[in-house]
Amino acid sequence: MSPDNSNIYLAVVLARSSPFYTNPSGLSASHFTVNHVGNVGQLPDVQLFSVPKVEWDSRKQDILDFLKGSEGVQRVEVQSPKMRFKRDEL
Repeated sequence: MSPDNSNIYLAVVLARSSPFYTNPSGLSASHFTVNHVGNVGQLPDVQLFSVPKVEWDSRKQDILDFLKGSEGVQRVEVQSPKMRFKRDEL
C-alpha cells in the first residue's frame, strides 16, 4: 500500500481536560481544511488529522497556529508517510 500523497497528516496530542479529548472531530469542525482521521493506535490522547496538500502548502502556518492554539492541544507533529512492507514468513 502506498502512502497518500494528496494529504499531509498531523498527529495531535490532546490533554484529558481538552473538550476535544472525547470529541476529536469537533476540532476538525472548527477549521475547514482539517479532517479527523481517527486515533493513533490504541492511544486515545493522540489523534490523526489530515489536511489536503494544496491547502497545507498555502496555509501551513495558519493551520499549525489554529491547532496549537486550540484548548487542550499539547503538541502537533507533522507525520511523514512511509512505505510499509510485509515481511516474508518463514
